This record gives sequence, C-alpha cells and structure tokens, in this order.
Amino acid sequence: MKRACYITTLVGIIFLLFIILNKSWKSEDNKLEGRTLNEFASEEYLKEKDASELKFYPTIEEAVCSCDWDEYSVSRIEKVVKVIQGEDSCDVFFIVNNKEKDNFYTFKLKTKQEKQKILYSEPLYAVGTSWELEKYRGRELEKRYDKEDCFKQKIISCLGFFNSTGAFSLDKNNKIIKWGLHDNEEIKTLAIDEKRPTEVVKIKMDGEVVYFWYYENLNLENAKMQEINISH
Repeated sequence: MKRACYITTLVGIIFLLFIILNKSWKSEDNKLEGRTLNEFASEEYLKEKDASELKFYPTIEEAVCSCDWDEYSVSRIEKVVKVIQGEDSCDVFFIVNNKEKDNFYTFKLKTKQEKQKILYSEPLYAVGTSWELEKYRGRELEKRYDKEDCFKQKIISCLGFFNSTGAFSLDKNNKIIKWGLHDNEEIKTLAIDEKRPTEVVKIKMDGEVVYFWYYENLNLENAKMQEINISH
C-alpha cells in the first residue's frame, strides 16, 4: 500500500510544480492544457484492496495512526475536520501538527460493521499539504494573474492536487469528492459549473483562519481544466 501513498503524493507534486513554475499555463502548446482531471493514474493504481486483506480498528484515530508510510506517519490527530461516509469506505479530513507546522491530510479508509459498530481499516490512500505550502502556492499565483483569474487558478490547482485521480471517490465513483483550502471567506460563494460546495468549514491552521471547502459529488472527469466554469 505504500505505492498508493507515493503515487498520490507524486501526482500532487507534479501538478503543484506545474502550477507554480509554468508561466505559459495558457499557451496553446501546453501538454496539460487539454488534459482532463481523470487522466493522471492507471486502473491498477485505483484498484483497492479487498476488506479481507486489510486490518481494521475500532476508531478513526487508531486507523489513521496505523499508517506506516513515512511521509504520512501520524502519532496524533489535532482535529478531525470532516468525515464523508460512503457505503463501504470513507474519506477522513484532519489536521496534524508536524514540527510546529499544521498539515491538512486526507486518508481514505475502508469501513465495515461488526456488532453494530463501524470499524475502520488501515489507510488505502493519502494526500496532504501544509498551510505554509498553500500560502506559497497562492502567492506565486497572485504574481501571475489578476484577482479574478487568480481565484480561478487557485481553485483549479486544488482540483488538480486533491483527488485528481479519483482515488478518494466513494461508492464505486458514484460519489465524486472534490475539495480544497482557501484563505478568504469569498470561498463561501464559490460555484463550479454553477454548483455550490456541499459545505465550507472554517478552521485554523498555524494560528490563521482557513476555509476548507468540499463537494460530495462533483463530476468533472470529462472537463478540461481550463474550461471548468468557476465563479464566486
């Protein structure tokens, strides 16, 4: 399962570096310009382990802390921000403190019911970022775009960084989860293809107010990144 963690991380890093370093984002010859959000991972990568192959725990925190991936090793959850439950798996969004800096992680866990209690598996997939990194990404975009375009590019960068592969979708991809972090309450009026977020949650990271937004079902798999309709 380390493969799942590392490929999820790698996809995000590639997209993030592309956002930050590529000044010709809108050029006609850009190879990623015409790609859709579901073209970044193979079917083999997205194939999940069966529940019989996984170890289960009585609490989310125990399941999360069972993770042995170096990059996402968690000893304690600072705050569980949101749990989105599917039929047999869930996405857990939480904050951890690492070297006095807050990180925002998302783990996908299998779930099953035993004796009227929900049990949670070791992680299937993981992706995360620090608020420090998110602010840096925002500053780099602000150097290249006016205010309106910058808002759009920030949202697109979140769509590309978090769940671009569909690994965190639930219920056999019938519940397509999309999310991101934002530094301004203007995110409350976000609309992607005229749809409002399922919820916007006010949290704190590194002592600053941050807004976590998410959609429980936003199907963009056939949408080209720069053609997604984003407004606020």
